[in-house]
Amino acid sequence: MIKTCKWCGKEYETNLYWWLFCCDECYKAYSEERSSRLIKCEICGDEFHPSSSRAKYCSDTCRKIAQAKQIKQWNKDHHEELMEKQRQLRKDHPEITKKYNRKNYYKHLEQRREYARNYSKNYYYSHREKILAYQKDHREEKRLADRRRYWEKKIKVCKAEHEDCLSCPTLDGKCLFD
Repeated sequence: MIKTCKWCGKEYETNLYWWLFCCDECYKAYSEERSSRLIKCEICGDEFHPSSSRAKYCSDTCRKIAQAKQIKQWNKDHHEELMEKQRQLRKDHPEITKKYNRKNYYKHLEQRREYARNYSKNYYYSHREKILAYQKDHREEKRLADRRRYWEKKIKVCKAEHEDCLSCPTLDGKCLFD
């Protein structure tokens, strides 16, 4: 089969349908020229040497930014369709929706609280959340109260055994509280 060289434009004969060059020198010159060319990144605008003919972005970061933009645009274009599917799922499978919502609610609970604290927004606490928050805030007070009750019982024992004793040490000098 007769083909035209992609580098020098000379016609040559070959049996390889995928080969584009008449000789190795043309191939090397073409590769060298391609590797030395600069293209502009579509995201940041920096010029870079592409590693492949399909390269559009200078780095992995720019590629991820472009991908995120594409996904956002796709979601924007298909918003109504996605919402309809979600409504249908809620209607057909309420038990799955309830389970998913409960799991997500507790998964992101601390993030919502943190957001409310940082941005001074009033955050609605459910009854269970109020109880948990109260217990967390009053855990130390409860521990101190329990300790106080414990020592009050010890003092009563001391006074019962030693009627004249008004303080911790007993008549023989030993302390009941040690």
